[in-house]
Amino acid sequence: MSDLDLGFGGQRVPLPAHISLFHSGDADLGDLVEFLRGAIGPSREAFVLLGPPGAPAAFLKSLEGSLGRKLDDEVASGRLVLMEGDRDPDAQLTKLVHTITTLTANGATAVRVLALVAWEVPGWPAAEDLLWIESRLANACANLPVAIICAYDVTSLPGPALIYAGIESHGLVCIGGKVASNPLVVAPEAYLAGRLLRLPWLSRDASAISGNAHGMHACAFFMSRDEEYATLLPLIEEGVARGQAAFHVIDPQRRADHLQRLNQGGLDVEGLQSSEQLEVRNWHEIYLMHDRFDPERTLGQWDEVLAARPGGVHVVADMSWALERAPGVDALVEYEARFNELRTRHSDTVICTYDSARFAAATMLDILRAHPVVILAGVPQDNGLYTKPAALISELHGRTATAT
Repeated sequence: MSDLDLGFGGQRVPLPAHISLFHSGDADLGDLVEFLRGAIGPSREAFVLLGPPGAPAAFLKSLEGSLGRKLDDEVASGRLVLMEGDRDPDAQLTKLVHTITTLTANGATAVRVLALVAWEVPGWPAAEDLLWIESRLANACANLPVAIICAYDVTSLPGPALIYAGIESHGLVCIGGKVASNPLVVAPEAYLAGRLLRLPWLSRDASAISGNAHGMHACAFFMSRDEEYATLLPLIEEGVARGQAAFHVIDPQRRADHLQRLNQGGLDVEGLQSSEQLEVRNWHEIYLMHDRFDPERTLGQWDEVLAARPGGVHVVADMSWALERAPGVDALVEYEARFNELRTRHSDTVICTYDSARFAAATMLDILRAHPVVILAGVPQDNGLYTKPAALISELHGRTATAT
């Protein structure tokens, strides 16, 4: 099967292609417009706009505005199909595949599908059903000349949509207009057991993990405290068994709950604290001194913490302090990126935990890119989306300059 010019960035992809594209709201639709432009005019290609009720028609108006002309002829001829989603995931997947098949049977050399992803809205599959569709879409279209771009608006979609759907179920990912192979994609045959049957909002019984967690800077995303501790406790126990100092940074209002969960997990909290192997600090002592976040000061503190414990440190840091809206918290992502440079001088384990139900999807995407290791669904793995500190920081500064 041939390949297709995506219409932006001079990029071509072999067909079929299933791509997740992350954009920042209505002001950032340029790549999506260019993707569809390739099917307009003398081209023999066809295109499909898929989304929840009203979304395809609304995007069509925006597309026509960008093109400077109406697309009534394309709609009338059947080359452009507006397809509203279905609450029934089987029906939606079947209808989409049938539409693509019909278009190719009618002479389309290729079909461009733009799916406007939504999360828990009327007339659209439930969250877990959307994940089911995304995990099966590539195989369902395996023999069709189609490029499907699933558009994820990071300014409005929640974290689980970004991670579980946008990242874990697409073989290709597009960030900042650049398409690349996605090393974090979960194979369809593993997605059912590895993700769909373990969704935190369907079951609280998240599986624990084991293995070597030595020497890593990881981000971990959770949607519940039960899921968080089911994942973290085995790692904490492993660090204690190796003789590492356990250094935890938490919300001061959660101190009692944190210690209780450690006890319930089998740790001798009193003994570890007496021997000074376990130290629990509140986040105002590390991140929010004087009720503001100063990255330079914080990095300096971490340098002292790590250097003062030559036997190794196992850090667990609750990063929800960044939601406090204190001065300086906008530097969170740059701080995380710079922490990697600090870490090159120490062999320790640092796990930064994020509540994926509370952090914005756009922030979570940048956080993911700032960590060499990511813990998803309880599994630590090398993060193929990791961006080296200098490159990520330069990008962040470029965004700031553009915004001003």
